[in-house]
Amino acid sequence: MKIDVHDTALMIAWYRAANETASLDPYAKFWFREGAKILAEDFEAKVSEHEGILHGMRNRFMLGKLKEFQQLHPKESCCINLGAGFSMYPYLLQNHWETLEIDFNEVVQYKDLKTAAFQKDNKIPTRTIDRMVANFLTEEGQGKIRNWVQQHPSKPKIFIIEGVFYFLSVEEVSTLLRFCRSLMKPGDQLACNSYRDAIKQTQAFEALQQYFREVLNTTDQANTTLADTFYRNLDGFLLEEVTSTFELAKENGFIDTTVSETVVLNEYCYSLRAH
Repeated sequence: MKIDVHDTALMIAWYRAANETASLDPYAKFWFREGAKILAEDFEAKVSEHEGILHGMRNRFMLGKLKEFQQLHPKESCCINLGAGFSMYPYLLQNHWETLEIDFNEVVQYKDLKTAAFQKDNKIPTRTIDRMVANFLTEEGQGKIRNWVQQHPSKPKIFIIEGVFYFLSVEEVSTLLRFCRSLMKPGDQLACNSYRDAIKQTQAFEALQQYFREVLNTTDQANTTLADTFYRNLDGFLLEEVTSTFELAKENGFIDTTVSETVVLNEYCYSLRAH
């Protein structure tokens, strides 16, 4: 099966829409595509039946961090979302901050087109969002992002990096976080997520690897997992919060407390503050 970035981003949007009470995203449903629904349901059937709920909880975590940041900075602030996909965070927040969303060309073009139509039809609030096609691992891409950030030198900033680290090497993750820190001032924040090393011994992870091999016909993802100590030891950052999508789902009653972590793809969510 040939799956591209556009497809997987729409698949994740479907999970948020199908689990709106978990994701707290009433706008995800506007990204509905039958093909994405079929792909998402096939993934849940073959890998983990709880995947949609956990994606909803990841969205809830990131949205919560953004709302907290806006409360700390009620007049003005900036959000830089690296690998934004079809997330709808700016439309769920107050309209007083600058937003930069970065992704691949096909995602950016389609999102620009559709959100303009959604706003015209009064389906979503009107927001002015800068979207950028950039490879944030390259010098050229980082230069474009830096130029945007330098246009807002005095505004507090929060970075979102969601669903990205698994597909990068540990060295690339480290380099990306150092780049983000170079754009931040003390008090700025960064929210991200990754798998822990222990996931590689779980039933769900084995099913994920089989899915990549047999359904998607690919084995070239990095499979990167990170320990909490990786985040605690980052230069220039203070690790302020650690939770997981599985724990959040149980705490909020979306998954029964008897369900084992071995049957879910449990992503850990981190909140970091620059110091």
